[in-house]
Amino acid sequence: MTGDGWLRCDPDGLKLKPQGVRRLIVTLDYAWEGQRQQLDFPLAIFGHGEGPTMLLTGGTHGDELEGQAVAWHLIRSLSDADITGRLIIVPTHNRPACLACRRRSPIDGLDINRIYPGGDEAGPSHAIARFLAGRIMPSCDAYLDLHSGGSAHEFVLSSNLQGRPGTATFERDLPGLLAMDAPYAIVFDEDESDSMPHRGTTEAFFRGLGRPAFSSEYGGGGRLTALSFETALRGTINLLCHLGVLSGEAIRPDESRSQLLFMRGGAQYVPAPAKGLFLPRVALGETVSKGSLLGEIFPDEPASVVAELRSAVEGIVVALATRGPEVGEPAVMIAEPLPP
Repeated sequence: MTGDGWLRCDPDGLKLKPQGVRRLIVTLDYAWEGQRQQLDFPLAIFGHGEGPTMLLTGGTHGDELEGQAVAWHLIRSLSDADITGRLIIVPTHNRPACLACRRRSPIDGLDINRIYPGGDEAGPSHAIARFLAGRIMPSCDAYLDLHSGGSAHEFVLSSNLQGRPGTATFERDLPGLLAMDAPYAIVFDEDESDSMPHRGTTEAFFRGLGRPAFSSEYGGGGRLTALSFETALRGTINLLCHLGVLSGEAIRPDESRSQLLFMRGGAQYVPAPAKGLFLPRVALGETVSKGSLLGEIFPDEPASVVAELRSAVEGIVVALATRGPEVGEPAVMIAEPLPP
């Protein structure tokens, strides 16, 4: 994979401070099935002058395409002169999963966004997590992990933040969330939600270092569209300008066009009660009331009755399953407006 300006690098020889542009293939060692294996892990580092260091990852889930496309686009289009400080871009975070276009690694079966900061376990997912958590993240001042709904869900086009309104870290990070200027800005309550796990995520680990971490849900449905890509790219550039890493005018919070929403968990996640074909009866971005019909599931068994999904809360539909979800998995997600 070397050539065209890409250089091979050993993890121990990686240097983050030099100026200029370096496109690197880092060779990560890991054990699997009793054998020593190696993984070619691409990343790019743009350094120019003095300023903050920002980490950008795409492909944390391999079937989420928007982040990978944005990361590759920036690697190919940016120069060091565009940067003040340092920008580190990882285009295929869980690389085996990205190459297979699957949520989890096809080698060890792991969702890398549930194992951070990585452990001593075998397999490429832990090796990647150990490398980023140990060698890259401690040197960074801010982090953006680009997500979308993957093959299982489609989301409204949104910037995301894990946190609790009213806390000091929330007030610190809210301007960055709004600066991304996505159609929606969703705050996920990491402390109360039992429906969207946050343990072991890259964001939770990075925020544990005392630094701001941002995310997104730019579409999904197993496909990449012109709109989802352009929205994700624009949001990324907006955040980089807000943080002072990229030259350009930053969007002030009071100028943001984002509709601010809150996901507190519980009944906002509407699970599939049965296995079968999911037919949505609402659209993304639609406002629903308590008792609204959200969708139906046509069961796999011909003699079984059709299952209705009705809302127990008021709010805005922010995600819909794109295929028949597993029993208990969210078929619909509903968020509530959050006053700025």
